[in-house]
Amino acid sequence: MEEVIVIRARDPDGSVFQAVMDSLKGKRAEVVDVAAPATSVLRIGELELHHKHRRVLMA
Repeated sequence: MEEVIVIRARDPDGSVFQAVMDSLKGKRAEVVDVAAPATSVLRIGELELHHKHRRVLMA
């Protein structure tokens, strides 16, 4: 099963990020840095997030 996990947290010293990365060691993981969207639809590859309509579409 393929999953997408999005974590958003204040992390001034990077400790939360490091704890998450440590827990994912040995697992297939990809880190994607995404800036604030300029439109109401955020596209990451084949994934579309429609914030206004609370809808997520894949491919």
